[in-house]
Amino acid sequence: MDGDELTAANLSVGDNATVTANEDGSFTITPDTDFNGDIDLSFDISDGTDTVVANADLTVNPVNDAAVVEDVGYTIQEDGSLTFTDEQLLAGASDIDGDDLSVADVSYSGTEGVFTDNGDGTYTFAPNENFNGEVDLSFSVSDGTTTTDANIDVTVESVNDIPVAGSTTYSVDEDGIITISDEQLLANSSDVEGEVAVDNVSYSGTDGIFTDNGDGTYSFAPNENFNGNVS
Repeated sequence: MDGDELTAANLSVGDNATVTANEDGSFTITPDTDFNGDIDLSFDISDGTDTVVANADLTVNPVNDAAVVEDVGYTIQEDGSLTFTDEQLLAGASDIDGDDLSVADVSYSGTEGVFTDNGDGTYTFAPNENFNGEVDLSFSVSDGTTTTDANIDVTVESVNDIPVAGSTTYSVDEDGIITISDEQLLANSSDVEGEVAVDNVSYSGTDGIFTDNGDGTYSFAPNENFNGNVS
């Protein structure tokens, strides 16, 4: 009523926010993370002589918060397959708003295997034959309004592959002797993981004499006047 200039000071808020007094006489009110609702403000008003306490209400309107989603990791063996479910992907997901969460998409764009959406809330990844290493898939989770992306990290552990042993065939004249080497025995053998080696050469028959020469070669001398097949 007197026309005095009024000033505000000592602004305080409740438990759900913080207040900062700025150098220009203004105040900045920052609600706590994820808070929405009413905040009670209290401040002093002065006309230079008298001071009164005033109150005000500040309403913080809610906004949708995106879901928080954790990456998922699996380990399988080479030449195996992995099947996982929506429930497993959602196990590490949460939403501060309490919204119902769902898997919106699962995808794979690599070339290290075949990914299949089984259409029943499960998914299968089968790595290529003999592949081992790391594979990255991705998925997204929806809270009904927004989606959040996360990764599926698949480790394919190597396993030893059995070598392929191919048969070899040789001929020798009656009453002759044949000598063969490791290299000849391995001519039709292979291993997907690398080199192969002769582990053992043996003969248990009675049609001749077999000798391991100890230098990577082997000799077979058929019995006198014998002819036919020997294994």
